[in-house]
Amino acid sequence: MTAVPATGCSTSAARADYDNFADHCGNKIRPRTCDFVGVEPRASWRGTWLGMRSEGVAGFRTHHESISWKRYNGFTPGAHEDAPDAFFRDYNEIRVRALPMFIQNTFSAKSWTFTPGWRVENIRLRNRGLRRENVAIDVTVGDSQHVWLPGFGMTYGGLSRALFFAGVHAGFFRIDFRNQFMPDASVGQPLLTWANAGKTLNQGVELSARIEFDSLLPAGHSLFANVAYTRLIAAEFSSDQFAGAVKVRGNRLPCAPGHLFHPAVIYKHQQGWNASVSLDSLGRQFSTM
Repeated sequence: MTAVPATGCSTSAARADYDNFADHCGNKIRPRTCDFVGVEPRASWRGTWLGMRSEGVAGFRTHHESISWKRYNGFTPGAHEDAPDAFFRDYNEIRVRALPMFIQNTFSAKSWTFTPGWRVENIRLRNRGLRRENVAIDVTVGDSQHVWLPGFGMTYGGLSRALFFAGVHAGFFRIDFRNQFMPDASVGQPLLTWANAGKTLNQGVELSARIEFDSLLPAGHSLFANVAYTRLIAAEFSSDQFAGAVKVRGNRLPCAPGHLFHPAVIYKHQQGWNASVSLDSLGRQFSTM
């Protein structure tokens, strides 16, 4: 078989239909390695402030990653990266350095607690391309991000059988992408590709509750129920993208259901084993195909 080094296949049609052209292709090998190291010191304190109990914690973490990403195209099903018929196609060396810092303090007054917090994320990434489609190169691209993430939480425990809590923080419940990459078909692009969907918006609320039944059971047994509900109010394209001749601005994003419901019952025994039964219910959603 005379194969193309860039694909490991003797016909270009295989790239879009590997199932029916499997006998025209060899083995593709993608060896990966990832080494990382880090350290996270913390400091904590206790005291009083304006008559309230005060407990706080602060710290930072240094995190370094070194990633090696390679791809070989073999012309036979049993080919491996050291085989004479394996072409060394792609090679990237990736370096990541992260330096997050955080501080939070909990103030307690009778049945109330108030916890303000602040987190800073500093991330630097460098991707050095050393080989691309069997050709030696040396191209380096990099990026860095510096993000401030404030948050605030509060609880009320004045009832004997219930604890109420609420909180808000920058991050998970409202995500406003400037450039979100999505699978091809969702924005009318050819299959087996990724596309820049432009601006997208994700925002919603999440509610959860826990009910304990330990008082109804003998000592050493624990039984409780958890219920979580997420309402993803907005998950839509925010810029003028087209799927074919149809504008998708305002359409809901694929694989982003508006309702998620997760009830669970968990049993724990004092000897260390547990059992649980849970259910996941997802609302209607668009697929990418």
